[in-house]
Amino acid sequence: MCKITLGMLTVVLIVVGCKSVDVPYKSNLTERKLQVDLTGGKKVMAYFPEWGGIEGGYTVWDVPAEHLTHLFYAFAHLTEDGQVKVDMLSKGLEMVYPEGKGVQGVKGHLRQLIELKKKYPHLKTLISIGGWELSMHFSSLSVTAYGRETLAKNAVAFMHKYQFDGIDIDWEFPVKGSKYKDKQRPEDRENFTKLMQAIRDEMDFYEEEDDKEYLLTAAVTVSIYRQKHLELQKLSKLFDFVNVMVYDMHGRWIKDQTGHLSPMYPTKAIAGDENICGDIGLQGYLNAGFKPGQIMVGAPLYAAGWQGVDVKKEGVFQKAVGLAKGTSVHKGYYEWRYIAKELLEKQGNQYYLKMDEDAKAAYVWAPEVDGGTWITCPSRASYQAKIDYVKQYDLGGMFFWDVSNDVRDPESVQSLIRFTADGLMHSKSYK
Repeated sequence: MCKITLGMLTVVLIVVGCKSVDVPYKSNLTERKLQVDLTGGKKVMAYFPEWGGIEGGYTVWDVPAEHLTHLFYAFAHLTEDGQVKVDMLSKGLEMVYPEGKGVQGVKGHLRQLIELKKKYPHLKTLISIGGWELSMHFSSLSVTAYGRETLAKNAVAFMHKYQFDGIDIDWEFPVKGSKYKDKQRPEDRENFTKLMQAIRDEMDFYEEEDDKEYLLTAAVTVSIYRQKHLELQKLSKLFDFVNVMVYDMHGRWIKDQTGHLSPMYPTKAIAGDENICGDIGLQGYLNAGFKPGQIMVGAPLYAAGWQGVDVKKEGVFQKAVGLAKGTSVHKGYYEWRYIAKELLEKQGNQYYLKMDEDAKAAYVWAPEVDGGTWITCPSRASYQAKIDYVKQYDLGGMFFWDVSNDVRDPESVQSLIRFTADGLMHSKSYK
């Protein structure tokens, strides 16, 4: 029997010249069991960058899949007319994997990811659509029912074609805060909900066909101010879970002052808005109706640094001459693996790992390097604070941006992914 979906009906109406009617919000998830406990425990998840990380050579077979429950493939490209496409063909579909890595004869990250899942059948994969650079068309497509249905159909078709277990929407950001200031509008708040409903409706069709439940998730803001641009109570009935980006609360876009990238709590040393922290942002989702198991805590595997930093308070929230050199073409940018190996391990007499105990945020302080170098970064101690928070409020788990920035050996004591997996999935703790 051919099932006629809402999306199909909308297209038929348009083809025959009828005026399409905007579809009001509805939720078909009030009786649907949200997939918040697929493995019987906490989730440990990561984003995989299609471009292969800063150096471009990271592959899906470098992912420590044995220590993860979910992997998000970032990002699919959303076009102006609602198509969902591979963003980098050279990486996603055409890349020839080096000998000895992956399955020979299988080209591209997307197809190799299918092979990876055969080895690790516990691993759930999701296609993440959007991101900071590719969110420019969400707003315009979400204005009409036709645009939302088109996007939904193409997103689900992409998911199905490349054998993903779900879709992750990374619209940065509805209403305000986008990189593309001219491509956001006040009605994004309501249209975001309608778009998620359209995707969920389209997923339901495939669920019946495949006899499988698919995940619908989103990467969402930690900012309590931006949360008002989302209909959180309604969204809590649509998403299986949300990835709260508990990072980028301070960063390289502020070139003359240091600050914490991922503070969990307010700090006495802060020089800005002390309401921007992980705790307040996460509580915003709980207070809006999300179940604890639907909320995932984000953690960065990258860092930002400044030089010429004032020595007061060991550089915490102090003026800086500018961004530090960093380890890539992106000035001031550091990978955790570089900090762990090249700075702390090899130059530990100059670079000191510190902790702001109020904020539960780590930083590296090098007072003698380049007039004072200060780096806001992750650490085992700052991750432990997030692990403790997940356990305290019985949240769903943690996720990382991005997996390529961790140390390459997942068994290393410096691996923050392994550290988190031990803390959340294996009930193993460290001194």
